[in-house]
Amino acid sequence: MNILRFRERTRTEGRFIRQASSRDVYGHVVLVVEPSSSQMLSFSWEVSSEEIPREYSSAVLNGITGLLERLELHCVETTVRVIGGSFNATDSSPKCYTVAAGSAFQDAISNSGVVTDAQQFIPPDAAR
Repeated sequence: MNILRFRERTRTEGRFIRQASSRDVYGHVVLVVEPSSSQMLSFSWEVSSEEIPREYSSAVLNGITGLLERLELHCVETTVRVIGGSFNATDSSPKCYTVAAGSAFQDAISNSGVVTDAQQFIPPDAAR
């Protein structure tokens, strides 16, 4: 498993919005991913409950950790802050926020300089 460290602060957004015949689905998160002095990945919920109810925080975290598992990455010295998003009382579900958070974190990996376990700098766009 490769070690992943973020080298710079990045703001990213993920949306999962679908219109289905039986039910629409909706999830939207805004993340700030930044280097930290913590030895592990830390997670901070800074969004108001009017934007995204607190009950979806574990779904957001699962989206991030699930992506890291699929990519076989161990993220260290990084803080993920949930700073915004939106919610629809009818169409939002935990699964929607899991997908939206995974998408946002994938975007952060792709668009931010990261360092692997070999201390090799991967510039933006090279991780795509």
